[in-house]
Amino acid sequence: MTWQGEVCSVHLADDGGAPMRSPEAIEAIAGRGVRGDRYCLGKESGHFSHKKAARRQITLFESEVLETVVRDHKLHLAPDECRMNVVTIGVRWFR
Repeated sequence: MTWQGEVCSVHLADDGGAPMRSPEAIEAIAGRGVRGDRYCLGKESGHFSHKKAARRQITLFESEVLETVVRDHKLHLAPDECRMNVVTIGVRWFR
């Protein structure tokens, strides 16, 4: 099977609960996360997680989920409101 996806937007927050910023690009640092993001800075306050692990370094979100939320719940969320670092389209993430 062949598919092609893309990154729709990127986001980071300086601290837990801080507004998400949407720079044109982000830098992923191996073993640390997204440069400038609260988890990379060691400011893990907030609701996501206090556990330090590789799976906590960068977060991905399928934009198709936002479409499902609108369809099923009539709730419109902007990509930065999901509070994930990378929002994609056409990319299916498998566990």
